[in-house]
Amino acid sequence: MLESITLRESGTVEIPLLYDDPLVFDKILSIMHGRNVSLRPEESHVEFLASFAVAVDKYGFFDCTRELATNWARSVKAQQYVDEQTCLGILRHKAELGDLQKGPQCLYWLRIAYVFKIPDMFKDAATDFYGSISIKELEELKDVYGIPIIGLLPIPYPFLESSLVSQQQKVNSAMVVLRDFVAGLDSVFRDDLTKKKDRDLIREKLEENLNPFNLWPIPDPQHLEAKILISDLSMVLRHLWSSPYEWDRPYPQWYFSMAKGILAPLEKKIWSEVPVFNIEDYPSRLGLRAHHRP
Repeated sequence: MLESITLRESGTVEIPLLYDDPLVFDKILSIMHGRNVSLRPEESHVEFLASFAVAVDKYGFFDCTRELATNWARSVKAQQYVDEQTCLGILRHKAELGDLQKGPQCLYWLRIAYVFKIPDMFKDAATDFYGSISIKELEELKDVYGIPIIGLLPIPYPFLESSLVSQQQKVNSAMVVLRDFVAGLDSVFRDDLTKKKDRDLIREKLEENLNPFNLWPIPDPQHLEAKILISDLSMVLRHLWSSPYEWDRPYPQWYFSMAKGILAPLEKKIWSEVPVFNIEDYPSRLGLRAHHRP
């Protein structure tokens, strides 16, 4: 190898590790040599631990780092929770994450929990991931080098697939109910002459809430091309059945009674049946880590 020739001739050799974070490698080497095994202030955040997890997974440093990394992760997670309860946490969150170019927080914790095999942390991060990101958004996320992040994540693809498929099934089922609800409104308008004047008003509100997600007119759930997150769908449903006092114009009370009886239970059902994701269901296999850059 070229490096061995250089080492023999000059006594020293430098091997560049392109795209790898030097601070992360400094920490890994410190652990391997038993030096400075505590997190410095600039390392005590989830982004550093996520990069640390990627390097550990990429180069196979799992055995020597797992115990320390698990303790660090729990400490950072606990501090993050405390910070989020304070104004300081809000300021720190904005300063550290910037424009969120690395992706949602749950993806960081998924990396950390999966690489270091922390079951409770994986379950929490997986639940946060569920309903908060679509496959399109995941594919568009880039790392600091502009490389698609999905190819770098040491996260099991079966988990990503099962989570996203489950979300889409829930959306499709909800759209069936929503479509029937709109059809029921049409029936009310047709049968009750006194309520026909409300037709345009109600349809305007439905279009206002559903059109941003390409869900108006209500599409056939069997041919649903639009992708809407469960969290967004829940927000839409809540706004459609919420108190008329929360709306910016006076709407008929009968509509809210009808909507609350149908859409409120639907919103509750979406979140009451969130699947449980256990790390044991996604075993890692040697040689089948995430696709990393050569």
